[in-house]
Amino acid sequence: IFLHFGEAEKMYALPWLNALRKQGIAAEIYPDNAKFKKQMQYANDRGFAYVAIVGESEMQENVVMLKNMKEKNNDFNSFGLIRFIWQWRILLIAVSITAAILSFIFSINGDIII
Repeated sequence: IFLHFGEAEKMYALPWLNALRKQGIAAEIYPDNAKFKKQMQYANDRGFAYVAIVGESEMQENVVMLKNMKEKNNDFNSFGLIRFIWQWRILLIAVSITAAILSFIFSINGDIII
């Protein structure tokens, strides 16, 4: 999900959102110009693993900030569009591989193989 600080930042995020969707990556943008804390709570409540944050400085540098919501630190990584898409693809591949392995493990006669 893309979080933003206002209308200009939301408009900046739209091409990024569309680029992800064209790559087959499900993504959304927070629809309202709500306080950032409320947007973070929304992302947290819905279990988003990552949030893309867009502020004035990101717009000036033509990047977005990516935060891993599962880690309890305040680390943010800055990415340009191409690297951002590849980062998402790598994450999706890792999740797919993990799911395939788990599916294989549990599909062999219903027995768990370790």
